[in-house]
Amino acid sequence: MTQSRAEKYVHAKTGSMNNVSTICGYVTTRDIEQLAFSIMVNGYTVPENIVHNLQDLICMRLSSFSRKQ
Repeated sequence: MTQSRAEKYVHAKTGSMNNVSTICGYVTTRDIEQLAFSIMVNGYTVPENIVHNLQDLICMRLSSFSRKQ
């Protein structure tokens, strides 16, 4: 998530086991709203880096979220 908005506004902890990858934490949105989140991917059959990239993309999307139109 380096060089993205998420780098500064996502504070999270990762964890992993065999075919399980998690990330949980807090993110500050564009509206300066703080959200708690938890992402768990269980039983995946794709390479681990694809799962981590997906989790990173979700975090980047959350940090860019705005309720304003």
